Amino acid sequence: MSSRYQPRSSPSRSNQSTFYDDDSDFSDDDSFDSLASSNITSVSRNVTTSQRHSLRSSHRNNNNPPSPTYTHQTSLTNATSLTHLHTNKREKLPHSSMNAGNPLEPFCSEFGRQFNENALPICIDQGVIGASKRHIGWSVDILSLNVSHHLPLFMSGLLETSPPYNFLSYEGCLDILLVSGPRGLILPSASKLIPAIKLSLQSGHRDSVSKGLYVLLCLLKCDDTSTGGLGAIPRAIAPYLPRLLPTLNLYIDDDKKIGVNGAYQMAEETLGSVVTRVLETCEELCGGNNWKPVCKVIKYCIPTYSSINAV
Repeated sequence: MSSRYQPRSSPSRSNQSTFYDDDSDFSDDDSFDSLASSNITSVSRNVTTSQRHSLRSSHRNNNNPPSPTYTHQTSLTNATSLTHLHTNKREKLPHSSMNAGNPLEPFCSEFGRQFNENALPICIDQGVIGASKRHIGWSVDILSLNVSHHLPLFMSGLLETSPPYNFLSYEGCLDILLVSGPRGLILPSASKLIPAIKLSLQSGHRDSVSKGLYVLLCLLKCDDTSTGGLGAIPRAIAPYLPRLLPTLNLYIDDDKKIGVNGAYQMAEETLGSVVTRVLETCEELCGGNNWKPVCKVIKYCIPTYSSINAV
């Protein structure tokens, strides 16, 4: 009985709880050294991590095999697997309505979801004979739409890059602005349009950015006094310019043409020239006679902008 194998003594209860309750990596934990063996009493902090590992492995292999309750090897394996996952991340997919949000859905906005549920009074009109492009068809009178609900919804669809959502949302925005703008129906809900326009300008997709710029340009001019409007929408949008304009710093020097997949009305223009036109329109209409505060805001957001009123 005296020669029977005697298990080695385990650490005290207090030390054991402190040791196993610690979820951090053991490579920098000195408490592991005090529990590893009675022969290794302390390890100086100036010892490198590789030296620590070599000391521990040699001690375990020669004299002191790990106890059945030892769990740090599993922790080390998990940490290694997590590091492997982090270093082998999937490549970031480009902006696309097929890849944004749920990849199983062919849309990335609330407009696309409601269109798929047949909750919007629009369709593609295929009966236009001799037309050079497709037209949008309305099942109701545009003047009967709830502008505060439908216009922000259509503007959220400017993020779409897949047909027919990209075409329907863009054309729907322009139709509502053209019909409802001069009648003063857009002014009460002008502030609700800012988040949707901001998202399109920050999308990082040139087609969505160009459409957002053209819709913003049409919004500034839709109730112009020359068309019978009040000319009040630009002044209502002026307080929100610091939210909309900073992103345009990325595109003011863009010399690539927009193309037909973006805002086709300006297909032959460069994206940088359209940005400049939008900034000049903001200075002209949002400020009116008192253009200096608006110009100051634009210069703060776009330092390279040159004022149209500069002498």
